[in-house]
Amino acid sequence: MLNDLNDIYYVIWKSITDKTKKARRPSNPAKSTHLWKGVLPTVLPVGKHTISVKATDMFDRTFNQTRHFIIEE
Repeated sequence: MLNDLNDIYYVIWKSITDKTKKARRPSNPAKSTHLWKGVLPTVLPVGKHTISVKATDMFDRTFNQTRHFIIEE
């Protein structure tokens, strides 16, 4: 039988929750301004499809990204 000091999960939990150690808490939740979402058609034919995204940042740099996906029966 393992005691508390030999239980790896207890040791990890203890090190995370130890209030005597200085640690930086992550920020509070905030709305992301760098993620995007789009709507795909709900009915696409079987086959290979491509999504292309073009974005321009605040420094007027343009980025292009393409992803392929396959719809199967």
